[in-house]
Amino acid sequence: MPDIVRSKGVIYWFFQRVTALLLVYFLGTHIVILHFIKKGTITFASVAEKFAANPGFYKLFYFIFIPSLVFHALNGAWSVIVDFNPPENVRKVTGAALWLIGISATLLGLKAISAMLGV
Repeated sequence: MPDIVRSKGVIYWFFQRVTALLLVYFLGTHIVILHFIKKGTITFASVAEKFAANPGFYKLFYFIFIPSLVFHALNGAWSVIVDFNPPENVRKVTGAALWLIGISATLLGLKAISAMLGV
């Protein structure tokens, strides 16, 4: 297998494109479900009511949507940082910080969704 295929950069580039496609679907669906299916003010109770109607769908939906969103955003931020060609030690610290932020944000988001679903 060529070195370029095994490169982390190529893998992150590929997943940036995959998550972009996922976000087109998930973000569009999220907006339609919350804003257009049932008119009115969005409240915790109204969202919880929607989740209670089909918990399996929402669990799968948000357990894919949240990690995709976080990865896409932070990988994009990493790409911008790398474009500035910082020193290696700054790259390592920044990369570690972004991973920590990403894992924390994903876990927090999934915990919030789990609470909404009563899981």
